[in-house]
Amino acid sequence: MARQIKFYKWALVVMFSLNIIILGVIVWMQAGETTTPSATTAPTVRPHFREEAAQILHLSAEQRPQFIELTIQHNQQMLSIERKLTPLLKDYFKQLSDETGAPADTVLFSKIQALEAEKIEVTYQHFEAVKALLHEDQLPHYKTFMNRALEVLLSSTKKPPHPPKGMRP
Repeated sequence: MARQIKFYKWALVVMFSLNIIILGVIVWMQAGETTTPSATTAPTVRPHFREEAAQILHLSAEQRPQFIELTIQHNQQMLSIERKLTPLLKDYFKQLSDETGAPADTVLFSKIQALEAEKIEVTYQHFEAVKALLHEDQLPHYKTFMNRALEVLLSSTKKPPHPPKGMRP
């Protein structure tokens, strides 16, 4: 009987230790996820590029706060548009699973197109505002800034998915 109690005590200690280790790994993995970009991260939130852009444009100490304010306003506008766009996209693609076989909702599609056009226009206006902020001697750097900004804006931060096992080379 004493051997059984001793066995159960050790089994309990081992199971408790394993649970602590598993919880630690889970917490560690979740903490790592918060520092990496995810699908829910807004594409316009790139604070590291904000600093890079300020350096490319050779912004003065007085221009930097104005530039940061412009980028914050732009981010807020883009997030607002994204919040409107997401449910419309979900509704639009849900039509595919509709059993009635009805054609795609053209009104919904028009709303999506309008929001996408608004994103483009807001971004264009943002770049114009950045250019207006510059002094004459900084304007030659604007082309470099635009090239880099477009590279960052249009690049995909997600890696493409791996092909299925049967399709790998």
